[in-house]
This record gives sequence, C-alpha cells and structure tokens, in this order.
Amino acid sequence: MKDYFFGLQNEISMVIGNENHTLFWTSKYLGDSTLMFTFPSLYIVCGNPNPNAKISDMETWNDNSWTWSLS
Repeated sequence: MKDYFFGLQNEISMVIGNENHTLFWTSKYLGDSTLMFTFPSLYIVCGNPNPNAKISDMETWNDNSWTWSLS
C-alpha cells in the first residue's frame, strides 16, 4: 500500500480549507468527485475506513512533515 499511496501523493496537491470540517473520503475537493469514488482501490486497500472521517482525523504532524493514517 505504501508504494500505491506514494504514487498518489505525487499527483495531489491542494489547499482544502478547514480540515476539521472537510471529510477525507467523501467531500468533493477533487473537482466533482470524492477520493472514495475516484480511488476505490485505495479505499478498499485501507480496509474500508470510516467514510465520515475528517481530514484532521487522518493526519499528524511528525518531524516537520505530515503523516497520513489512512486506515
């Protein structure tokens, strides 16, 4: 999964706004689509995580960089 996500992170860069209100998997911040719909394989590989998880629930700040916890 790490290699799959590494390729994905090189493709996505954006300012989302309030990470405490934006849902990671189901908010439409990729144009007219959601991460869960656009990348269903990633969602499944992550173990079908909570679709209502906020971006702030999925990230932590470690050693001057963001770490994502997708499962």
